[in-house]
Amino acid sequence: MDTKLSGYGLPYYYTFLQAEAAKALKDYLDMRLSLEEELRDDDYIFKPILGKALNEKMHRVRVSNLVKSSARKIGLDPRSVWTHTLRKSFCKVLNASQIDEDTKEALMGRRLPGSRENYFDSHDLDEMIRKYMTADFSASKKTEDLQKDLEASKAEIERLRADLVLAHSGRRMLEEELASQARTLAELREEMRRLAKDLKSLKEG
Repeated sequence: MDTKLSGYGLPYYYTFLQAEAAKALKDYLDMRLSLEEELRDDDYIFKPILGKALNEKMHRVRVSNLVKSSARKIGLDPRSVWTHTLRKSFCKVLNASQIDEDTKEALMGRRLPGSRENYFDSHDLDEMIRKYMTADFSASKKTEDLQKDLEASKAEIERLRADLVLAHSGRRMLEEELASQARTLAELREEMRRLAKDLKSLKEG
């Protein structure tokens, strides 16, 4: 129940899940079912599981601890992650989409300013769903993008390595050519000294 949304004429508001989040939630509920006899429609989705009543909600401190623990497990600094970080992340994904501002505000559970609220149809669920589906909440999509970037980086590294090997090879060939020319020049100088010596002997004789 969210009283902020009373202006919509609804005692609740709709929210949606993309496939990965829905699967994670299903896995969690399956785990709940393995520990409880049943799940009722009026149960809280997230609740203390062991030794607690079915309709008891999870304390906000426990929720905060779970968020920070999860952040720590994936390598984030828990001091910089709060429950509101999840909401901010949700907002960033919406802002990166082409969803109109009023629908973004509605999905965020915010009251629309001024007269805009009177013209926003929060009851058109199908339209809300279509707009929500244009936003990319997929972690795997971002993982695929990162993987592509990684592969491109690897290819660039291999190209640079090949260029470096070629440069080293060219430098080595150049050094060998210069050394050969230096030897030839030394031999020519030695031959010139010998000829000069023979010429001097002939003139004196």
